[in-house]
Amino acid sequence: MSWALVFVYSNDVGPYINVLSYLEDKRSVSNFKFVFLTGVVNESPRTNFVDSILLELDNLANGTYKGRELALSHDVREKYASIARHLRRNDSLAVPITMEQLGDFLKKYEAESKPIPLLVDVTGLPKTQMAHVLLVCLSHRSTVTNTFELLARPNRARPELSLYHALGQNDFWYASLTRDLTVHNSVRQLVPVRRVVLVAGVVAAITLVGFFINLLTDPESIWLSVLGITSSLFGILSTALQFMPARRSR
Repeated sequence: MSWALVFVYSNDVGPYINVLSYLEDKRSVSNFKFVFLTGVVNESPRTNFVDSILLELDNLANGTYKGRELALSHDVREKYASIARHLRRNDSLAVPITMEQLGDFLKKYEAESKPIPLLVDVTGLPKTQMAHVLLVCLSHRSTVTNTFELLARPNRARPELSLYHALGQNDFWYASLTRDLTVHNSVRQLVPVRRVVLVAGVVAAITLVGFFINLLTDPESIWLSVLGITSSLFGILSTALQFMPARRSR
């Protein structure tokens, strides 16, 4: 069962509608929680803001957005109606939490989402809060932190043209911050990567030497030796993968 945690700060429903539309369309996510940070310098809006998102989804399903009549196809209207239905099937859509509770909160929904990685969306957060959330998420291997980025400025005169179903494939990025090259390079500066690689190399060399010595002295236990060296190499490989960036998706 795939889950997405959508962090809320902005009072503009547009970014959240884009995130919901993309995740349902491209990632087949239908289980959502809207996360409201409390106890921070600039708190999220009241949790009943979720009602505003649902209302605007209903309006889009009926062919209007922010008070404007739209010429939306039946297919697009049904997609907005589907998102609203899926949201209403989720219990307790709005979840207020403190930054101190975030780590345990992520663990809970990582378990719910397995074996699929938990999606965390920070599109609506200001930079300071986004950085805090991202740092916590980086310590969780089963969590992927994303943001929806328009590649052009939002159309203020006709905001419906900045919604996902009106955009072309080259009009936006859905970027994985967890594996973003810039974030990856910044983490590398914080972590002594060369030292980690050196230690991993030394461990691999010692493991190989131990394997050959055991092979010469006790050939009958070769399968146990193979199992031991395989598990060691997997551990070294998983460490190395933590420093590999991933591509953005559209």
